[in-house]
Amino acid sequence: MCTLSAILIVTPWAQGRKLYFGSLSEPTSEGPDLLPIHCCYSTVSLAAPNPCAANGGQGPCSHLCLLHHNRSAACACPHLMKLSSDKKTCYDIQSIRGLAVDWVSRNLYWISSEFDETQINVARLDGSLKTSIIHGIDKPQCLAAHPIRGKLYWTDGNTINMANMDGSNIKILFQNQKEPVDAMIIFCIKP
Repeated sequence: MCTLSAILIVTPWAQGRKLYFGSLSEPTSEGPDLLPIHCCYSTVSLAAPNPCAANGGQGPCSHLCLLHHNRSAACACPHLMKLSSDKKTCYDIQSIRGLAVDWVSRNLYWISSEFDETQINVARLDGSLKTSIIHGIDKPQCLAAHPIRGKLYWTDGNTINMANMDGSNIKILFQNQKEPVDAMIIFCIKP
């Protein structure tokens, strides 16, 4: 059952896109070319099962439960998450842990995890030309850049590591440090 609250009348597209808003009690005199679209709301709810009702509105899904036209459910994930092979559980596709800026070459470096691999990435400051330059990092905590010397520094578990800014020449500077380990570079400029 539907109770009409208003009527929207639209002329055909070829006639110039006129809109008319009014209640059902108001007659129209625009001519026979008008197409009425009735706006209404339901006063009686349909009794149908909702597969998303359980689990606080998530149904069988870890995050988003969406209804299909046939009243079945489909699971979906928020931005930066992906649906696993069980079609119900979402997992992070990328987690960012560190950020460093090379103001000399105008590049941005960051540590990210995607699936089961953690790497150091680089891109232009506008986000273009993204590439991964260092792979196989285990427990990264932070990242620092020294653009004047062309070096990157990062912590991985209880080690402090260094590499060239293109990802080459990776070295462990210090190991067996007490956790947590952070890296920071302070620049002193002589007048």
